[in-house]
Amino acid sequence: MTISDEILANPILHELQNLLENQTAKGIAKYPNTVNVDDYSLVGWAKHAQEETLDKLVYLTCMKVKATEMEMKIDKLLSIARFYAHPQTYAWIDDKSRYIPSDIEDDKGNKARKVLEELGYESY
Repeated sequence: MTISDEILANPILHELQNLLENQTAKGIAKYPNTVNVDDYSLVGWAKHAQEETLDKLVYLTCMKVKATEMEMKIDKLLSIARFYAHPQTYAWIDDKSRYIPSDIEDDKGNKARKVLEELGYESY
């Protein structure tokens, strides 16, 4: 298998190849040529890299905030799913054959609706 075949077969490598091609096309459209080592001095390249790194830190921080929000939502959803999945929350009959309402029946879906609304989702 050739390197080109490997890149086409691997979705990650294929996406990176597409990103490089698209970024190069943007650069060519914006500037007269692609990257040229003589465009900046060594200090100029270092400064440019610092600026790009700071931009990257902004993007990473935004991603971290979004990931934290998603983790909190997942934790809440798992918590409510565990409530409804836990065997002790279901109705059962005791030794005297009496019916005892379960926590789920008593709750009537209120916990789930509350969590969905807290997370910004419509409840039914």
